Amino acid sequence: MSRLLFSLTLLLFALPVYAQKVFVFSGAKDPVTDISSKVIVEAYNRIGFDVQIEQFPSARSLAMANEGTVDGEVGRIEGIESVYQNLLRVPVAINVVEGVVFTKKDIDCFPNWQALKPYVIGIKRGDIFIENGTKGMQVIPVANSNQLFKMLDKERTDVVVLAKLTGLSQLEKRGIKGIKMCESAISQVYLYHYLHEDNASLIPTLTKALKEMEAEGRIKDIRKTAISRLLAREKNEKI
Repeated sequence: MSRLLFSLTLLLFALPVYAQKVFVFSGAKDPVTDISSKVIVEAYNRIGFDVQIEQFPSARSLAMANEGTVDGEVGRIEGIESVYQNLLRVPVAINVVEGVVFTKKDIDCFPNWQALKPYVIGIKRGDIFIENGTKGMQVIPVANSNQLFKMLDKERTDVVVLAKLTGLSQLEKRGIKGIKMCESAISQVYLYHYLHEDNASLIPTLTKALKEMEAEGRIKDIRKTAISRLLAREKNEKI
């Protein structure tokens, strides 16, 4: 019996409640979510389910998943379950995100979070690892990355801290000039898929599918291909 057929058989016996279900997951409106979505869509397809992704502002997406309005969250950092206690983490990393600093000022790049302390910092509300890293500092949180770069361009903030791919995508899309990115990441974190507790019984089978994808190198391949296509598409759209 093939591995896929075995997984499907196991799921049908263990989880009859999910027959014919289409899972709906929320995610932030950014390129990081786009990549994570491709990974979980394939994982669910491997175990016989279709997935629908709905994107919202980052903080709202988390709230909806925690409330059970949707079946879970596409991808978040480890540990959010300590705050969003209705969410359960699937223990296989589906993506990796680098937090980097963007600025217009002629200042050195930043070796750690504490180096940001003298500056006014723009962040995206709901980017939990960035909220944690800048806690207690002079922070201006906004809903999306477009607002972040508008503020930085008008020098209402000194720096912006954002996921590298999201920032590069936004700069490419908007054609913004005069903003530089610090090449070295101030932080790197792994992202995990989260399910609402009502879907807890799905976790073992989904974990097995993701582990198979990880062993095959498939998760890395999805990420690499998605990044290349995203940046190429936005470069062409700008032209």
